[in-house]
Amino acid sequence: MDFQEAYAKGSEALKENRLEDARNLLETALKLKPNDIYTMNKLAMVLKEQGDFNGAEALLSGCLEVKKEDLYTNYLLGNTYLEQGDIDKAIETLEKTVKMNPSDRYAVNSLALAYRMKRDYEKCIEILEKTLQSNPNDMYNKVSLATVMFEIGDTAAAVRLSKEILKREANNVSAMILLGRIAIEEGSYVTAQGHLNQVLAIDAKNSEAHYYIGRICLETSTVEAAREHFSAALQYDADKVSILKNLGMIYLDKGMYSEAEEQFAMAVNLSPDDAFVLSNMGKLLVLQGRLDDGIIYLRKAVEAQPDY
Repeated sequence: MDFQEAYAKGSEALKENRLEDARNLLETALKLKPNDIYTMNKLAMVLKEQGDFNGAEALLSGCLEVKKEDLYTNYLLGNTYLEQGDIDKAIETLEKTVKMNPSDRYAVNSLALAYRMKRDYEKCIEILEKTLQSNPNDMYNKVSLATVMFEIGDTAAAVRLSKEILKREANNVSAMILLGRIAIEEGSYVTAQGHLNQVLAIDAKNSEAHYYIGRICLETSTVEAAREHFSAALQYDADKVSILKNLGMIYLDKGMYSEAEEQFAMAVNLSPDDAFVLSNMGKLLVLQGRLDDGIIYLRKAVEAQPDY
């Protein structure tokens, strides 16, 4: 197999989310053509998806030694820092990326997300509003702005922005989901279900829509329907651990301890060193009077993250 074939097949495997195949093929391509930044970038994407952030970071750093100002490498590196929770490094790298190409909406969005994660909402909103002034038709960043407005409690602005998005893009599922979330927070479950049903009419496998409909079903005491939608959310979402964490907390808050334990147990199996999961599993077991088991999980949480 020559370089071109290995690279093409690796790229195709990445598109199809066949991560192990993609990794093997791209590693083969890189052996055949060392220091090829396109191969290194794609291989870093695979490693990132597999949770090997150190490997991805090392590859991307190597790319920058070959071509220091490569826009896409800096973008990927910034997002790698972001996913590791190193927000200051992410901001530094993404600021540099945006400076190289201020019109790159994905780099701008990642930079805004970094400030959002830092809870610097003022700076996040400033970045998003500035890019929308340059390109009012950028619905990708307009959805992000609407979401941030909702998170800081400016529901009116979030609704206004979402409706503006849908006026321009009638099938924008992100705006529909946001309107559904807003309606759930307001207790308007029928309205929320209407927005989310619209999403499923467009994309029956949309995990977010299934997740939020599941929450509505729990609030309206239709538990079996909730389980069906939560099961669909898990089936269709690649980030199963995050879904399981949320479900565990929802069931815990509802006093549905056996259901909460089931979700946290699945999350522990997928991510055994996640301090949040271990800690909440411990708390849950203590609440059920299973002190010895609870203490074991709480100790594991501290071992995984001493400052938790």
